[in-house]
Amino acid sequence: MAYSKFHGSGWKNRPNFSTPITAEAMDHIEEGIAEAHRLAEAGGGGGGSLVEDPPGSGLYSPSSAGLTEDPANPGLYLI
Repeated sequence: MAYSKFHGSGWKNRPNFSTPITAEAMDHIEEGIAEAHRLAEAGGGGGGSLVEDPPGSGLYSPSSAGLTEDPANPGLYLI
C-alpha cells in the first residue's frame, strides 16, 4: 500500500486553521505507522529484515541477511 498524505498541500501553522488536527487525520497517521510496522516485520519492500535490538527495546536494526552497510555512508544499508 502506497502512503498518501492526509493534507496534500501540507500542514499549516496558526493562525491558518485550514489543516486542523482531527480524529480523522490522527487515524490516518496511525494507520500509516501501523502499516509501516507490518511491512517491516514481514520484511516487505526491501528483501532484508529487521530485528529488535536489544530485544524489547522497540529499536530495530537490519539483520545480517540481505543487507549490507554502505561503506560511503555508515549507518545506511544497501539492499
